[in-house]
Amino acid sequence: MRVLVTGASGYVGLHVVRRLVQEGHAVTALARTPSALGPLADHESVTVAQVDLEDDEGVRAALHGQDACIHAALIWEEPGSELDLRDTAASAKLFDAAGQAGLARVLYVSSTAVHRKARSRRQGLSHEAINEATPLAPTDVYGATKAASEPFLWAACAAHAMQGTVVRLGPVVGPPAFAGASFRSHARLEQLVGAARRGETLEIVRGSGRQFAGMGDAAHALCQLATTPGSAGTYLCVDQQVTTWESLARRVVASIGSSSPVVVVAPEPAQPSTWFDPSTLAEQLGVELDSRDDMQAHLAHLTHGP
Repeated sequence: MRVLVTGASGYVGLHVVRRLVQEGHAVTALARTPSALGPLADHESVTVAQVDLEDDEGVRAALHGQDACIHAALIWEEPGSELDLRDTAASAKLFDAAGQAGLARVLYVSSTAVHRKARSRRQGLSHEAINEATPLAPTDVYGATKAASEPFLWAACAAHAMQGTVVRLGPVVGPPAFAGASFRSHARLEQLVGAARRGETLEIVRGSGRQFAGMGDAAHALCQLATTPGSAGTYLCVDQQVTTWESLARRVVASIGSSSPVVVVAPEPAQPSTWFDPSTLAEQLGVELDSRDDMQAHLAHLTHGP
């Protein structure tokens, strides 16, 4: 299958390109900086298109002859320049151009940030599951930008009889695709590593945590859903289990050999907890979504580098 990947030189994009190639697909990698693709740029199944996402003609040319598109790019660089609005506009144009070019399928990489933040389930508390049908309620500009782009995909699909898929990723963890490749980390993980290196106390609220998305699961989901007929729809891609910040703090301290004490404090008064229910995707893929191995590799890169 011929697949165009936008944001191909990014943290997620590189893993997606590599996975597509491993599965035997022909990939057109859209990237402003081709050198960032590293060894993938020289693979016989990869064609590099040095095109900016806001270059309408360049995007249309790259879409020509493709069967599917995985839109993983994000215009998000300089605060104060209305990049949120520009990203939504670029995504809307891309979806429509894909339909006009006759693509069978388009997958949009969205985020769980389109929902309000989930809180870990705590024993004895009532809890509410956030799933794909939960009304969108972003609490930051990033989430609002992702939420604003999703309807444009559905509009393009309706106009052009195209299959659309939205995958809302949780915070992704895993190693870089190759040495020196793009790498991105959850800010709290970076803060824990920094504090541990300085020997500071790591104060953690008991039971608090996040549902991460392992890079292996994310790349698998994005590639399979984008290349499989009948997989249209919206999916949450996060772990089925919550990873506590306490466990992560202790792993960071042990990995670094830090003297930082991990202090667990009592949670705030009991509140209804919320969590993401990824059962739809887990059933679609036939796997258990579990980022433990990817988290280990992620923390190893954060604490010791390549």
